[in-house]
Amino acid sequence: MYVPGLFALPTIDRDEARFAQASRQMFESFALPPEQRTEAHAGGLVVPMVQDRPRLNKPPLIYWLQSASAAALTGGDPSRDAIWMYRVPSLLAALATVLVTWRLGLSMFDPRAAFLAGVMLALCPLFVWEARQARADHVLVACTTAAMWAMWLLWRGAHRRCTVAQTLARADQNPAKRRSTSRQPGPRQGPGVMPAVVLWFAVALGVLTKGPITPMVAALAALLLSALTRNWTWLRAARPILGLAIVAAAIAPWLAMLADRFGLANYLALAYDETIGRAGGAMEGHAGPPGYHLILLIVMFWPGSMLTGVGVWRAWARTIRGLRPWRWRAAAGVRSRRGELFCLCWVLPSWIVFEITATKLPHYVMPLLPALALLTARTLLGASTGRAMAAFSMPARLITGAWLGVTVALGVGVPGACLLLFDDSWGGVFNVALPSTIVALMANAVLAFGAVRSVVRRKPARSMRRAIAMAVVLWIVAIGVVIPHTPSLWATRAVARVLDRLDPAHTRPLATTYREDSVVFATRGRVRLMDSLGSLDEFFAAHPDALAIVRQRELEGRSGLRPLAFVRGFNIGGFQRERLAIVEGPATTPPPRDNEAPPVDPSMPDDPTTTVEPTSFQDGSS
Repeated sequence: MYVPGLFALPTIDRDEARFAQASRQMFESFALPPEQRTEAHAGGLVVPMVQDRPRLNKPPLIYWLQSASAAALTGGDPSRDAIWMYRVPSLLAALATVLVTWRLGLSMFDPRAAFLAGVMLALCPLFVWEARQARADHVLVACTTAAMWAMWLLWRGAHRRCTVAQTLARADQNPAKRRSTSRQPGPRQGPGVMPAVVLWFAVALGVLTKGPITPMVAALAALLLSALTRNWTWLRAARPILGLAIVAAAIAPWLAMLADRFGLANYLALAYDETIGRAGGAMEGHAGPPGYHLILLIVMFWPGSMLTGVGVWRAWARTIRGLRPWRWRAAAGVRSRRGELFCLCWVLPSWIVFEITATKLPHYVMPLLPALALLTARTLLGASTGRAMAAFSMPARLITGAWLGVTVALGVGVPGACLLLFDDSWGGVFNVALPSTIVALMANAVLAFGAVRSVVRRKPARSMRRAIAMAVVLWIVAIGVVIPHTPSLWATRAVARVLDRLDPAHTRPLATTYREDSVVFATRGRVRLMDSLGSLDEFFAAHPDALAIVRQRELEGRSGLRPLAFVRGFNIGGFQRERLAIVEGPATTPPPRDNEAPPVDPSMPDDPTTTVEPTSFQDGSS
């Protein structure tokens, strides 16, 4: 599911472009000869940089992984890199997360529930999209899931020892049971030191990936587990002193080098803004009300979101709602549902934190999705055998109806919308995008009809199977075939192709008022980002032979800039259509006479996203 589109998708604005460019410069800082290094490589392996700007709002692990991936796949030659090489760590982290979730489910629930949880997790839109992005989120999710797996082994092992010890104590008090108990094996050994080491290594890697998220999720889950079961002794098995040593050993060397180059006080202030600042106020316009993640869950966790709410409520009813913390016998009984209790403690406190945090983005709750997938899969199997009748209650039917609407909208609506993207560029005998989209639309329409009919007949597992098949068809066709190969969607890719034709040797200085980081990555960092046309005029005064990328509307009323080509496309970062112009300055060549077209590079072939128009902008006529 994750490979189609991995190589073909262009660089996505804005975060992926910034991560990839910072990782590329880190790669170049040790791969280029010393005489070719510039100020942009001054950060080395310690301070990630985008051009000459430090990028320290995220810790360095993701940049190290992406740089190592590009170095391995290019043989150490930065000039041979491509955006997909920086996506490989996210791909591997996504695979690891799905497999760890499956193994965790095997030790908690029925093997069918474990397999189904892994499938639903692998197919949800958040995981499918982020697996193809050169960003830190999937690595963070993999670290968090590994840490929670290790915590589960520690907590389960401690409760097993407690249960066996209580059984032996009762046998000692009852002579009738002593003989039968004597033939039983002794108390099981604890989980050993390895789960504790895995736990703390995962926490350390999570801190190096995205700061406090992994330790927050693990700490809140551990505290809630201990408080609900009134058992704090299992925390000794986690060996917190050893854990602090592991985390300190992983973080301290980088912090020491960073303090030497950037200043520890400056970095701590930046880290405070990225954590407490994001919690207290919306950063970069990413705001949302409480309940934001809950509302988006039905889409972002599709197709697994059909019974997610019922799964959480059912687990609550069977564990926390029936728990009496002041009565130890009730707490002992809850251990028969310890898998569900563990997943709830994994999800609930951290979900509340994400909901009350002012800054919100859909992918923030990704570290909690493995637990939701396990609870959903267990409930789905129970509903299919008649053991989870709450799945057919009135609230559950309303949620299932909304899920069916999302199923039809995504499974059928997205392929239908893809048909609207086609233009003349899709012609040709060997083009498979159009027929594959038509086939996907027809197949998903049939599967959607079957999913609706199965829900009506109270067969949720059969409906889920059809939705899973729809998701497979949808993501392979939409992300693997249609979106990467639709020229009108990618303004920056078209700009890069035009620049290659206008300046094949890449020797002319380059500036842009189109401030998207994908342009920086596409031009290998040689473009200068300008705040306004005034600063662009100063750039042309210093570099008479330069080229510039501007929006076409910025040329109105300006006779000094000579357009060489126009590019139209979609700006994903700003979510708007763009019409850009590649221009050169007034001192490059004499301005054209009246009714005379500016010169055009005759080597430029026809391109549906590139137009070269004889335009005189003095009076706005063409």
